[in-house]
Order: sequence, then structure tokens, then C-alpha cells
Amino acid sequence: RQSLAIALVTVCALLLSAMLMLAIFRFAVSKHLHAMARFASQLDLNKLEQALHLDRQPRQDELDQVVDAINRLRQRIMLELARRSEIENQLNQQASMLEYQVAQRTTDLQQQNTLLERQSAELAQQNSELDAYAHTVAHDLKHPLTALLGQTALLQGAASALSEQQRSGLLQSIHSSAEKMNNIINALLMLASVRRTDNIATELLDIKTIAASAVNTLSSFASEHNANIRFSEYWPKAMGFSPWLEQVWVNYISNAIKYGGEAPAVVLGANELPNGQIRYWVKDSGPGIALEKQTALFAQFNRLDTKKADGHGLGLSIVARIVQRLGGETGYEAPPDGGSLFWFSLPAE
Repeated sequence: RQSLAIALVTVCALLLSAMLMLAIFRFAVSKHLHAMARFASQLDLNKLEQALHLDRQPRQDELDQVVDAINRLRQRIMLELARRSEIENQLNQQASMLEYQVAQRTTDLQQQNTLLERQSAELAQQNSELDAYAHTVAHDLKHPLTALLGQTALLQGAASALSEQQRSGLLQSIHSSAEKMNNIINALLMLASVRRTDNIATELLDIKTIAASAVNTLSSFASEHNANIRFSEYWPKAMGFSPWLEQVWVNYISNAIKYGGEAPAVVLGANELPNGQIRYWVKDSGPGIALEKQTALFAQFNRLDTKKADGHGLGLSIVARIVQRLGGETGYEAPPDGGSLFWFSLPAE
């Protein structure tokens, strides 16, 4: 009986000891292990600032060592994420910079290509003008010069054998050849002046006064052809350069007189355009120009009438170059009532 009692007491003591140890383990260890497990399961990479803390006093035991290890791991993850974020930001900045540089280089290349194309077009145009100059010197100047040399040689060699009327005719022919050469040279100088002049000081001009000055210059030529020149009533002012514009009017009016038929009726006028420019025009009473010839009117060395070889074909090309430099356009129209109408436009006030 004593042994049984001792055994029962011992068993009860062991059970109580085990239960006490389990309770102590539960509150001292297991609870904190569950807290650490819950913290680890709920760990969010976007919320790593919250550290792991156990609900107990620090004791520097194994649990605290595990907590310290978890917190150090959390801090290393935060540092790694911050470093990766910084690297990503740097990569994004570099990508943006590369995109900007590529776009800038593309824009620069496009501008350079545009500049090269413009320079190429200018060089082609200059080459065309050089060819034009060579053509003029070789052909248009050569013919009157050859005639001039032959006439002067004849006059010098046989002056005594010629009658007064023959000598007068030769002198008139020499004068005509020299005047034609002078006109060609002036046209070439005007074309070169328009090409090489970079900045033009345009101003608001009374275009009718300039046109009247051109009519006065051509008064003798108009009288020879019995031309009747009149002005329309409406003449708005426009921006331009007076010496060049008088050359434009002289060319248009002289062509209207030359190709306006017998006793040509020439009308000068102006009208406003919807684009803010003023259009000035010269209308004649001639037979007009065939449709297939209209597209090449303002090209160099293109004569309005190939049967009339007294021109050198530079006039309308000079007009086109002048008006283009002044910010306008040139053109030709066939009026319904017949004749021809040449026009050019200039910026309004």
C-alpha cells in the first residue's frame, strides 16, 4: 500500500510537473514562435518598415536571436529593394536619355538632310544658271557681236565705196547690234544681282507709280507699235523693292506691246488675293499662248514667240526670280475675251 501510494504520488507529481512545463513552454516559447510565424506569413515587401517585436522583455536568449536575425533579414531585403529601385530609376533615366538623344539625332539628321537637299537644289539651280550664262555668252552675245564685227569691218574696208544711205544703214545696224548686246548684258547683270543679294530691304510701295515709270521708259517703244496703255482704277500698295519691280513691269509691258498684235491694247491692273497678297497684272490683246507652251513660260531662254528672235529669253526668268525673292509668285492666264494676262503677286501691307 505504501508503494502504491508512493507510485500514485509520484505519477501525480510528474503529471503536474509536465503540465506546468507545458504551460511554461506555451507562454514562454510557443506563443512567441506563433507570433514570429504570423509575422513571417504576413510579411509584405511594400511594408518592410515594421520590425518584429515580441511581447516580452528582451532576454538575449535564442528567441531574441531569431528575432534579430529576422529583422536583419528584413533590413537587408529593404536595402536590396532600394538598390534595385535605384538601379531601375537609373536605367529608366538612361533609357529616357537615349530616347531623347535618338530623337535629337534623328531631328538633326532630318535637318541636315533638308539642308543638304536645299543646298543640292541651290547648287543645281546655280549650275543651271551657269549653263544659262554660258549659253548667253556663247550664243545670244555671239550673234550680235559677229554681226557687229562684220558690219564694222565692211564699214572700215569699203567706206569710200558706200553711199551715204548704205553707211547710215550700217551704222543703224551696228547701233542695233550694240543695243541688243547691252540689253543682254543688263539682263545677265540683273539676274546675277537678284541671285547674289541676300537681304533685301523691302518697304511699302506705291506700285502704280512704279508701273507708270516703266510705261514712261517704254514710251518710244510703245509709239513704234501704236500701243494703247491704260491703267485700272484700283491700285493697293504692297511690300517690295522698287528697282527690281520696275524691271518686272518693263518686262511684262514690253512683252504685251511686242506680242499684243497690231496696235496692241494693254491694260494694267491689280486685285487682292485671299491669302493676303496683292496680284498685279498686265493684259494684252494678242493671240494668246498655246496651252503646251504655258508651263515653260518662266524658264530661262524660253521665248514667247520663237519666230521673233530679237529676244534673249531671260526676261520672264528674271521676273520669276525677282518676285520669288520678294515673297510672291508669278503666273499666266488666258482671259475669256482673248489675249494674254501675265501677273505677279506681292505681300500686302
